[in-house]
Amino acid sequence: MTNRFSRTGAVVLYHLVNNGVEIAAVVTPLVRYKSGGLFGSVVQLFRRRGVRFAAITLTGIAVSLLRIRLSRIPGLRRLLGPPWSADEVAVPPGTPRLSPPDVNAQACIDEIAALQPDLLVIGISERIVRAPLLAAMRYGGVNLHPAPLPKYRGPDPLYWQMAHRETRGAVTVHYVTPVIDGGNILAQEFFDLDPSGTERAFKRKVDAAAPIAMMRALEMVEAGLPGTVQNETEATYFHERPRGW
Repeated sequence: MTNRFSRTGAVVLYHLVNNGVEIAAVVTPLVRYKSGGLFGSVVQLFRRRGVRFAAITLTGIAVSLLRIRLSRIPGLRRLLGPPWSADEVAVPPGTPRLSPPDVNAQACIDEIAALQPDLLVIGISERIVRAPLLAAMRYGGVNLHPAPLPKYRGPDPLYWQMAHRETRGAVTVHYVTPVIDGGNILAQEFFDLDPSGTERAFKRKVDAAAPIAMMRALEMVEAGLPGTVQNETEATYFHERPRGW
């Protein structure tokens, strides 16, 4: 499961497919605020996050939609380079692509459970997964978080690491539990950060490290290993970045 327009989620899915991991389904939840409709969601995005953030987000979505169309033209997929969206990733024929409004709705859970999946793999998603959905999986779920957990739990971890001028970043893959970003750690991949660098450069490092951490984590799940308990005395949690940033 990943945001439809998450490059990190797309890169992780691409590597899973190309490393022979069997994909039961690709789940990309619909992006909707409480208003429900697309227009209302865009209006609320501007109101909640400011013009700058909303404009960058919507531009990225527009480019991703164009890339998705181009990727379906024979011969162009390779020229586009690494995928920007899960929709660009070629999965085996017959693999369901699900875009539910609510992944925790019973109808969605029933549809996923019918596929008898072993594990829910989350590659960047703001959706909180509830216990009934996890119970549909043989081994529960794992989540990829672009921060050195237990530090920087919560949304917008890239922004907050840059705001605190961190010199070392990481991606962490952990088991999903009721505690947000609080499950046992399965794998972490660290990298150096330039405190004066851009968020775009930071994201490139995340995209490079994410598939490595995820493949290591899946090996641990397959081996039945419990992972490492997070040190709660070191845990920090941050909310959404300030409006407009």
